[in-house]
Parts: sequence; C-alpha cells; structure tokens
Amino acid sequence: MKKFKASLDTIRKEAHGLITDIDSTFHSICKDRGIALMEPKPTPTVAEKAIPNQLDLIAAYERLFDIPTEDRLTMWFSTYGMTIFKPDLDPKVLEERTAQALDAMGLSAEEYAANRKYSNRNHVIVDMCRHSNLDIPDVTIKDLAGTDTFTIYQLKPGMWDYRFEGLEALTQRGLAVDPANYAEVYRVPLLPDETLQKIFTKFNNDRPKDFTGHSLSVSDVVVLERNGKATAHYVDLRDFAELASFVAPELSPEQNAPALASKALPSGWVAPEPPATDEPPDIPTNQQPIYKFSLETALQKDEVEAFHKSRALDAACGEAIDQAIIDNNYELHRYDLKAAARAVIAEYGADRVAWVLATTVQDQDWDGRLSNTNKAWAKGFDIPARPAHYLTTHLSVLDGFINRFREVEKEKPSLMGALAVGEQKSKQQFGQRPEPDKNTPTKKQSKGDPGL
Repeated sequence: MKKFKASLDTIRKEAHGLITDIDSTFHSICKDRGIALMEPKPTPTVAEKAIPNQLDLIAAYERLFDIPTEDRLTMWFSTYGMTIFKPDLDPKVLEERTAQALDAMGLSAEEYAANRKYSNRNHVIVDMCRHSNLDIPDVTIKDLAGTDTFTIYQLKPGMWDYRFEGLEALTQRGLAVDPANYAEVYRVPLLPDETLQKIFTKFNNDRPKDFTGHSLSVSDVVVLERNGKATAHYVDLRDFAELASFVAPELSPEQNAPALASKALPSGWVAPEPPATDEPPDIPTNQQPIYKFSLETALQKDEVEAFHKSRALDAACGEAIDQAIIDNNYELHRYDLKAAARAVIAEYGADRVAWVLATTVQDQDWDGRLSNTNKAWAKGFDIPARPAHYLTTHLSVLDGFINRFREVEKEKPSLMGALAVGEQKSKQQFGQRPEPDKNTPTKKQSKGDPGL
C-alpha cells in the first residue's frame, strides 16, 4: 500500500509539472505572436448581488422547479463542496431569474431582504414550497428537525359525528376534547412569523399539495411547539381556544380550558342517554340546513357562525363523495355509483350533496368532461361562493356519479305522495274503503283496454 501511495504521489507531481510547462510554453507562444489572452473573471459572490442571500433564493428555485442543468445560474462547486453562481452571468438573465424566484415565494425584493430568517436556506425552501404548493424535500425537513413545529390534528373516522362542533355545544352535551379521538394529519416546521390565523388561512385558501386532511375547520386542533413548549389550540366557531390537557393528558379536566366540561369519559366522546321527551329529535349534525349566502352577507346579518359551519359541512360532504366513489370501485374502471350516491345521501342528505356537486360543476363548467346536461342542471343553483372542497375524483367519473345521484334523487317519494300514502293507511285502519289509485288499472281496463 505504501508503494502504491508513493507511486500516486509521483504521478501527481509529474502531471503537475507537465501541465505547468505546457501552460508556460503556451503563454510564451501567444506573447511572441501578439495574441492577447483574456483573464478569467472571478466567480461572483453573494455580496456582489442585488439582494442578500440571492444565491440561496435562486438555488432553491432552480432545484424545486427542476430547471435544466444547462439553464441554471448556479452550480455545485465540488472542490469546496458548496453551491456557487456560474461565472460570466448575464445581468439581465440574473434579474429575470431573481424575479421568478421571488414570485414563487410571493415576496418583493424588499420583503425578502428585510426578513433575516432567509439567511437560513432551509427557510427559503420551506416558504417557497408552501407558497407554490410544492412538496418540502425530506432533507430540508430533517435539517429543520428539532426546531419549532406545528401539528394539525383532526377527528378519527369513528368520531365524525362530533366534527364542526363548537366548545360551547360540546359542553352542553356533557363532552370534552379527548386526544385519543384525534389523528395527526400534518406536521411541519413552524416559522418565526407564523401565527394561528395565518395557519388557518393557509389551510383553507391555499392548502399544501401534501396535506391530505380536510380544510382546517371547527373541531380541529393545532399544536404549536415553540422554544420547547407545546400548546394546543381548538378551532372554535369564532376563534381558537387553548386546550391545556390536549398536550398534557395527565391534567384533570378542571385544569383544562374553562369552556370544557369535566364530564368526559375516559374512552372518549360518548354522549349520555337523552331524557325521554315528546319533542321531535334534533336534525343530525351532518344534515343541518345549507347556508346559501356569501360571507359578505353573513357579515352584514351577523351570521358568520352559520356560514362557516355550512362551509365546513360542504367540505366534509365533498370528501365523503370522493371516498364513497373509491369504496364502490369494485374492479378496474368499474363503479357502483348508485350505491355511492345512496351512501352519501344517507350521511349528508340529498340537498347538501346536490349543493356540493352543483358548486363543483359551476366552478369547472369549462371542462368538456362534464356533460352539458349536468352543467345545465348545476346552473339551477344560485351559489355565491367557490367550493369549500375541490373533489379529487376524475371528472369523467364524477359526471357519471352526478347522473346516478340525480336518478337516486328522483326515487325519493314526494311530500304529497307520502301524505297520500298516510291517508290511505288511515282509511284502511278505520274500516273505510280506500280510493283506487288512478295509475292502477281496474279489472275492466286490464281485460278490455288494449292500451294498457
């Protein structure tokens, strides 16, 4: 091994000497012949650029958006193990690329330069991914491990009857929030300027591509971990309510947020048996009336709570439609869409299912995969806002689902028909002869009328 290393050293020295001699001879020949040689320009440094941390900004953009290597302005400098700008950059190209990268972050050059957190390239990558709906690279998440984070928890499928309930309503039902009923659906680094309100807006209006839960809604819990301390916050009807016991289950219910009842059972949210009453049962939570007005109208009428609850149910209904279609896919490209429609109607009611479908069709009415018949049907709904949930089902399959849903909806007996059936039963009960159904043929008609 020693002889081998000695041989390598000899080769390196000889090669270096040959290259030096060639270079020296080349320069002498050029000088004798009057040929001027251009000195190479030094690689531009970050300090020479227009804004601080411009290298990190452009390197993140080129990496996340898969800019071809030959078109990139940055390169990996293996000698020093770092990313640098390529030499001889065209200032106009650099300016254009910088503008593209800033646009991907939704920031102006001034805003980017003023925020000190962007001295950490990982924060550049995270914010660019969030604004542009890109997946945050695993290596970036690992680099930020151990830093501040936020986690979103949503109710497990078996507890969906309690979704979208405010704390006051839970208290009235003798219930409390139990972490055992929740599943973690998303966990990412928490940035220094990130607040609960920003998180709520982000996960309603601009959800990340890798987020698989429903829009952040009432009954969800957000846990912030900042400087080694964790705090849990319940998404209530009008604001967030802190839940001490969610991150510290050993605390007694009395130590929890004041709005929570202390009657929670260890096994979770189980409502007590309702007292006997002659009053009609409450409408199921999932089948509450649809709020059909815009947020502006809700603000004017002080009905913001009703607006948000209805929108949250729209989102849940949309997710249920997607799931029902998946559940009734019995073989490749084969669906029992009528069964899927009946399942969703049973859970959310035909009115809300129709509302969610019509909202989606109106928002996608430019797409040729939706039939003109269903587009015309959707236009019959006066819908003031964009969908609370974008259905993920392929539009061709969704168009077929809408057809089957409309067929199932027609199968429902009308109110007048139901009253007529009740009247017939009453006459039979009290010995009165029921009136014949006009649509039922008499014996005379069935024998003699060829048209029947």
